[in-house]
Amino acid sequence: MTDWQYAVDVCDVPPGKAARVCVGGVRLAICNDAGRFVAVDDSCPHEGGSLGRGHVADGCVVCSVHHWPFDLKTGLTDPKMPMVRLKFHPCRVRDGKVYVDPSHPIPPRISDLIAE
Repeated sequence: MTDWQYAVDVCDVPPGKAARVCVGGVRLAICNDAGRFVAVDDSCPHEGGSLGRGHVADGCVVCSVHHWPFDLKTGLTDPKMPMVRLKFHPCRVRDGKVYVDPSHPIPPRISDLIAE
């Protein structure tokens, strides 16, 4: 069962931006990738910098500390480093508000992991 909780208003996260939020005791980064909203753990898997303080470009959230880009579909920064991966959370937009389920992390989209 999904536990949808309010995270942020859509207008507070313009395209190309990320926002830091705390929902259900979990710190998240809500990323707006050209109108597609994605929720990930706020802590960068590289060294713990805030992803919510970074920016979003070319389908990636870019960490505010070391500027590593993390793909918002696969969660990877480099395919050769599969252990350094974002943790995703269910996210949806309804009536101008972003809702997330912080209690049930989800895997990246499997179809995006298949090499073309």
